[in-house]
Amino acid sequence: MNEIVFVISQMTACGAERMAALLCNELCISDRKVVLIVTHQKSSDSYLEMVHPKVEVINLEDELRNEKKHVFMPKAIMLYARIVAKVERLLLHKDKDSYSIRKYYSRNYDKIRWLKRFFNFHKNAAVISFLYQSIFHTLLSVNKCNNVIISERADPEQCLNSRTNIAFFREMFPKADVMVFQSEGAKEWYDKIAKINGKVIYNPVRADLPQPIKGIRDKSVVNFCRLAKQKNIHLLIDAFALFWKQYKDYSLRIIGGWSTDGGQEYIEQVKKHAKESICPDRIVFLPQSLHIHDDVLRDGMFVSSSDYEGMSNSMLEAMAIGLPTICTDCPAGGARAVIKDHENGILTPVGDVQALAAAMVEVADDPELAKKLSENGVKVREQLSTEKIVNQWIELIDN
Repeated sequence: MNEIVFVISQMTACGAERMAALLCNELCISDRKVVLIVTHQKSSDSYLEMVHPKVEVINLEDELRNEKKHVFMPKAIMLYARIVAKVERLLLHKDKDSYSIRKYYSRNYDKIRWLKRFFNFHKNAAVISFLYQSIFHTLLSVNKCNNVIISERADPEQCLNSRTNIAFFREMFPKADVMVFQSEGAKEWYDKIAKINGKVIYNPVRADLPQPIKGIRDKSVVNFCRLAKQKNIHLLIDAFALFWKQYKDYSLRIIGGWSTDGGQEYIEQVKKHAKESICPDRIVFLPQSLHIHDDVLRDGMFVSSSDYEGMSNSMLEAMAIGLPTICTDCPAGGARAVIKDHENGILTPVGDVQALAAAMVEVADDPELAKKLSENGVKVREQLSTEKIVNQWIELIDN
């Protein structure tokens, strides 16, 4: 494919967006025409510094700013959806997924209409779409000639509270040519919902990470991540407090900025929880840094307490720079796919504060274990190198 169109809801410094930027950059360097469409964010709010200048970036919010907003057609589609749904309830005694899909179409009519026009002029392009909202928009607008690859990057189990999500899973996702998963666990979950042509491709490890240090590490526990509810920072604080009872010379460093999941309010809750712990003076909150990996190189261990993840980039980067790494064995299996317990990291049950604290004690107690986890963890650089992962994506696109 000589023309590749990426569709994503927003561009931030998070995992899915970084993966999209990486692919855009590698593909445009190989003399392919690459277009990046951002569906739910203005250009002024998009983090585009990581995107190569040769990539054509289109922000739908900007494109639609001066276009006349359609009123009649969305209402007509919604009315049609309601009529059909009522007939189906009377005749079939159940609601069909088509109602949720039509309702979504009507509510996002202007953006989907714009995308339909775009794909009519780019019929032979390969289309790669990340994240649910942009995937939904893509599947409702692509041309039959487009080859479509979709990829969701989180735990699908968390999305079952939405009838719209379930409708798209069952009715629309199988229409994609292939769906890329970050772990076998995520692929197995989707296999139960619908017949999807799936392929597992792990996240890559950045090539520009600093080399691991040699010698004695600082007596500190670190977590660097997007501070969202799914990260369960409360659990990390509670586990560290238990660990601190034995190791009072250790500190906990939590590095990261707020996310759309709870935003600043969540950070305030977490900070309040830290102040109420038995060791408030040993817990430090720091903002995200452009030199984050240099900043954490000397920490004693990296600990992730997430309730769920796709495949954590922080985990991969921590392992790659030699931090002894402890992670909850959370769905959809991203940590389990990479970490071999007590070989290159330690896995603990989700939500188990005692197990998480005990794992910290193990690493602090046993320098040989810490060294083993560090040396084996670094091997992820080669196993999941950017070159290997990008080549898997390019092979998928071309075939």
